[in-house]
Amino acid sequence: MVPAWITFFILLAWYPEVLHSIWAWLRGLPLAAEIVMWIVMLPWAIALAFWESSLATWFSVGLIVLMALAWVSVFAPRH
Repeated sequence: MVPAWITFFILLAWYPEVLHSIWAWLRGLPLAAEIVMWIVMLPWAIALAFWESSLATWFSVGLIVLMALAWVSVFAPRH
C-alpha cells in the first residue's frame, strides 16, 4: 500500500496530467466496470476524486495526505 501511495504522490507532484488521464479513463468506463474499479482501487479513486474536484488545490492535497496517512495506519501490520 505504501508504494502505491508514494507513486500517487510522485504523479501528483511531477505528472498531474497522468492523474487527470487516469481520472478520465476511470470515468469513461462503462458503469459496471467503473464500479468494479472504484472497489478495487478505492483509496486512490477517492484521492483522484479529491484532486479532480473544484476544491482549492491546497485543500485537496491536504485531504489526500490525511486520507493516505489514515489508510496506511489502519492497514499497517500490528504485533
